[in-house]
Amino acid sequence: MKGYGSANLEYNIPITKSTVFNLASVSKHITAYCIALLESEGKLSIEDDIRKYLPELPDFGKTIKIKHLLHHTSGLRDPYGLMYLRGWNPLDVLKNRNVIRLLERQKELNNDPGDSYMYSSSNYIVLSEIIKKVSGKSLSDWAKENIFDPLGMKNTFYNDATEENLVKNRADAYNFSSKKVC
Repeated sequence: MKGYGSANLEYNIPITKSTVFNLASVSKHITAYCIALLESEGKLSIEDDIRKYLPELPDFGKTIKIKHLLHHTSGLRDPYGLMYLRGWNPLDVLKNRNVIRLLERQKELNNDPGDSYMYSSSNYIVLSEIIKKVSGKSLSDWAKENIFDPLGMKNTFYNDATEENLVKNRADAYNFSSKKVC
């Protein structure tokens, strides 16, 4: 095994076989798998109303089901645009509790649930909170116990969006102008 490229441009740190990458939205597939496992255990159904688990979310007059979150058809607004409007710095950690607070204040959806596809990270943040309610564990702990450890994936984990955790051997992300973005 070998790594290629740079993990950090400022300090000229190369990518190695030990480099940890932030998979960002690729992790949504694992979150969906967690939901599928919980459904197979009878702990939830993808047909369930999300307010069964998170009653603090607004009643928009239309039922948002877990399956709508999975398929990005819930109508929930993406948190990044909402956070930018509030003055959020994209270098700051986007914390789940802040996204849930934003969603609690929304007055309407972008579309009726199930009517159209609109990619929104809010969907998967809500799913992670549902996993926490159903399992009694954070998404990070539940996935580690039920997926990563059984598969021997010792260096794979969710970096919980609750604190700014230091991650050993982490690669930094850059945009094409060579500016660090996170």
